[in-house]
Amino acid sequence: MNIGYRKRVTALLFFLLLVRFWFSQTFEVTGPEAYAWMKGHQLDWGYWDQGPLVPWASWFGTLLFRNTELGVRLFAVNVYIVVGFLFFYIGRSMFNPRVGFYALILYLVLPIYAWQMLFLSEATFSVGFMGLGLIVFRHMFTRDVWWDWLLGGLIIAGATTLDWWNCLWAAGLFLFYMRDPQRTGRLMTPKTLMFLGTVALGILPFLAYRCAITGPAGLTLTYFPMIHPHQFRDNTHSITYFIRAQGIWLGPLGIVAMGFCFWIRRLGIPFFREHLLVLFLPIPGLIVQGILVMFGRGDQDVLAALWLPWLLLAAVIGARLIDQGSIRRGIVMVLVVASLSESLCGFWPHPTPDWWGFRFAPDPKRHPIENVAAEVARWQNETGASFLVTDSPQNASQLSFYLPLHAFVYIMPMEGIHSQYDLWANYNDFNGATAIFLSRNLTTPPGEMIREFAEIKTLHDIAIPEQAPWRLFLCEHFGASGPAGGESGVKN
Repeated sequence: MNIGYRKRVTALLFFLLLVRFWFSQTFEVTGPEAYAWMKGHQLDWGYWDQGPLVPWASWFGTLLFRNTELGVRLFAVNVYIVVGFLFFYIGRSMFNPRVGFYALILYLVLPIYAWQMLFLSEATFSVGFMGLGLIVFRHMFTRDVWWDWLLGGLIIAGATTLDWWNCLWAAGLFLFYMRDPQRTGRLMTPKTLMFLGTVALGILPFLAYRCAITGPAGLTLTYFPMIHPHQFRDNTHSITYFIRAQGIWLGPLGIVAMGFCFWIRRLGIPFFREHLLVLFLPIPGLIVQGILVMFGRGDQDVLAALWLPWLLLAAVIGARLIDQGSIRRGIVMVLVVASLSESLCGFWPHPTPDWWGFRFAPDPKRHPIENVAAEVARWQNETGASFLVTDSPQNASQLSFYLPLHAFVYIMPMEGIHSQYDLWANYNDFNGATAIFLSRNLTTPPGEMIREFAEIKTLHDIAIPEQAPWRLFLCEHFGASGPAGGESGVKN
C-alpha cells in the first residue's frame, strides 16, 4: 500500500469517525431505528419483517452507550468508516492506489452514503456487506478456491437476511461468470453449487417461517407480490418520488459518474476482467428495482449497496479524466465540490427549505418526538392514565425511547396475529384502568378502541412544525362495554 495514500486515508477516516460520533447524537432516532431498539430488548434469531442483525447491533450499541442516540447508531457510524477503508483497499488492489483514493472520495462526498449511513438500518448494513463482498467476490474468480466461494455465499446470505432483494447479488456474479473470458469448463461446478446452497441459507429460513405463519398466500404476497398493468398508470407519483430521491441522494457527481460507467470503452480506457466484475454485479438488482418502481413496489434501501461497485468504475474514469488536461480536471473538481456542498447542507443545523418538497437528510434542529413524549408524560401525570396506546409499532417505539423510564407503549387493537405491542381485551391487569390514545394519522380512535372503553374524551392536540399534529384522547375504564363504535363514542 502506498504510504502517502495510507496516511491520508487513515487521517481522513479517523477525523470523520470523530465527527460522526458527535453528529449522530444531534438528531432523534427515527421510527425504524426505535423499532430495532425495541426488538433489541427482546432478542431473537428472526422477526416478522427483518433478520436479527439490526436489532442485535442496536442491543450491543446500547449496552456500551446506554439508551441514547449514539448507542442506537454506534454500528452505523462504524460501518460507514469500515466501508471507507475497504473501498480504498479494493480500489487499490483491483487497479492502483490513486484509483482507490478517488473511489474513497466519491464514497465520502455522495449524499446517499453521507446521509443514509448515519442511521441504523438494513441499507447501512447492506452497504457494509457489499464493501466486504467486493473483496471476496474478486478472490472467488482470481484464486478460485472453495473457501472464497463459501465466504462469498455467506456474505450474500447475510445481506439477504437484511433485505430480500440482496439475493440478486448472486445473479450479478453469475452474469459475470457467464461472460468471464478466463472461465473454462462448465458453469455449474461443485464450488458454484456450494455457493448457491450457502446463499440459500439466508433465504429459506425466512420463506419457511413466513409460510408457516401466514400460509402460501401470505408468502406469495410478501415476497412475490402480484403486479398488474393498471398499477403502472396509477403510480406515477411513486415513480417521480423514486427518481427524485435517487437524484438527490446521488447528487450531480453521482449521476454523472454512474452515466460514465456505460461509456468507459469510448473514453479509451482498457477494459479488464475487474471492470467486467464490478460492471455486471449490480445489474440484475438495478433492473429488477427499475421494473418494480414502475408498479409502486421499488425498494430505495437496496440501491445504496448496488451503486457501490459502479463507484469503482467511476473512480477509474475520474483518474483518467484528471490526467487528460486542466479543463476536464476542473469539471471533475466542480462536480466533487457540488456533491460535497449538497452533503454538508444536509448536516447544517439551519438548512435551506426541503428540496422539491421532500427532506432526505437528517435535521439536527428538529426534535418533534422528544417534545411529544414530554407533553404526553405531562398529560399522563395530570390525568392519572395507567398506560399509553398509539397506532403503529414504530410510533410506539419512538415514544417509548423518549418517555421517562422508557415506558412501554401499546398499539391499538388490529386484526391478525397479536404481538407484545397489541392491546386486546384479555389484559386483565388493565381492566378498569384509564389510558391515553395518541395518533397523528387518525382524527378519532378506531371502533375497536372505542368498544374497549366505557368513555373516550378528546384531550389536546400537540402541534408539530411542518407536520400533522398529534391528537390525544383520554380513554376511561378499559374492559367496560363502550359504545357501538364510530365518532359518536368520542366526547369533546
